[in-house]
This record gives sequence, C-alpha cells and structure tokens, in this order.
Amino acid sequence: FVTFVDKYRRIFAQKREEHMEQRDHLVAGLQKLEEAADQVSDLSTQAIEQQRLLAEKQIEADDALQRITVAMSAASERKKEVEDLQVKLGKEETDLSARR
Repeated sequence: FVTFVDKYRRIFAQKREEHMEQRDHLVAGLQKLEEAADQVSDLSTQAIEQQRLLAEKQIEADDALQRITVAMSAASERKKEVEDLQVKLGKEETDLSARR
C-alpha cells in the first residue's frame, strides 16, 4: 500500500508540474496577446489622429491651390492687358511717326 501511495504521489507531482508548465505557457501567451491588443489600440488612436491631421492639411493645400489659381489667372489677365496696351501704343507710335 505504501508503494502505491508513493507511486501515486510521484505521478501526481509529475502531472502537477506538467500542468503548471502548461499554465505558465498559456499565461505568457495571454500576456503577449494583451500587449499586442494594447499596441493595436495605440496604433489605431495614432492612425485616427494622423487622418485628422491629413484632412486638415489637405484642406489647407486645396485652399492654397485655389489662391494660386486665382493669382495665376489675375496675372495672366494683367499680362494680356499689358500686351494689348503695348500693341495699342505701338500703333499710336506708328500713327504719330506717319503724321510727322
């Protein structure tokens, strides 16, 4: 009977050790999963912030592009006016030269 109890105790200790190792392995795996979940959460928060900043910068860029387009259009109109005036002045100078 003592041999049986001793054998039972050894098997119990061995199984207990195996279960403890398995538990430690599972706990370590759960910790890794929790860390990964935290990282995903942090990265998601950062991504949302970056999207917000990107949207703001896109609005600013669109605004700047519109202002540049308006300025270019105005400059083009002024250039055309100057060219028209130069042509008109050229004709007037020709007329004045012809009168003299």
